[in-house]
Amino acid sequence: MTARGRKVPTEPGLQAEPTVEWSTMRRRDEARCSVLRRVTIANLLFELRTLRGLTLIVALLASGACATRAPVRPERPAPTPGAASDPLTEPWIVGPSEGEARQRLLVEAVLRSRIDTVERTDTLRSMLEAVTSRVVSGGVWRLGGLITAFQVGGATPPTLTLPQPFSAELGAMGSQPRLVQPAVGDCSVAGAAAQSLREMWLVPPSRLTTGLTWSDSSRFTVCRDSIPLRVSSVRDYRVLGAERRGEAVVVRVERRALTRLDGEGLQFGERITLSGEGRGSALLTLSLAGGWVVDGQGESELTLRLTGRRRTQELHQTARLVLGAP
Repeated sequence: MTARGRKVPTEPGLQAEPTVEWSTMRRRDEARCSVLRRVTIANLLFELRTLRGLTLIVALLASGACATRAPVRPERPAPTPGAASDPLTEPWIVGPSEGEARQRLLVEAVLRSRIDTVERTDTLRSMLEAVTSRVVSGGVWRLGGLITAFQVGGATPPTLTLPQPFSAELGAMGSQPRLVQPAVGDCSVAGAAAQSLREMWLVPPSRLTTGLTWSDSSRFTVCRDSIPLRVSSVRDYRVLGAERRGEAVVVRVERRALTRLDGEGLQFGERITLSGEGRGSALLTLSLAGGWVVDGQGESELTLRLTGRRRTQELHQTARLVLGAP
């Protein structure tokens, strides 16, 4: 006779014990444990101070079949590496840039003039390209570079030599860069071209967040028909947000500008006075590497009044600006 699960004696006359399934044995052990616990608890109530009560306690604790299994603590999952911080998360930090900025400015303007009762409309298109970098000279931060292209009406002015060098000083926060070369008040074509660079220059705070505002202002001199004009400019900025451009993050900024100007001089031998005001707005995109203007679009309006002894002239100019890379 063969029994599975136990060793069976083979000597004649010896009969093997019947095979018992493990599940059956488990149920029997649990039943005995239940009875033992009830008996033990009942006896302990009356015999706790006796040696028998102590024996029952020891028996209950030492019984392997009746021991309560310690709870198994589930394994904690291994911590996953933290996700990389999102570069679009505020604040956005404007860092230094050792490189140079290559920028282009396109201006399309419509000029309406009225001399006494005669009206006239002209269109004007100009284009400027420049390479700019930041340098330190004498402990002062400067903008320096070259105007590589300048055209009015599709042609380069014959009196302009290219490339044309320029430089400007960066002042404290809240002030616009101050043009040093060409000199302030230079009425040459090079001076007029360099003044256009102001549309591409700004000094943002080093820490930008959505809704942040700041302003800058400046006083400088420009020329109009060889007459020097004193200009007062105030520009207000507001951060709109940020977005990805390839691997880089750029910040969108709204700019609103208010300009006032006045001057006096001679025109065709007659002394005249000039006064005017202008407004403009633009949406600009700034690089976090250096705070350069990457691209942008804007519109502006300028009204200028010329008053002489014998006549009065009024000019109204509307312009559209497009900034970008060459």
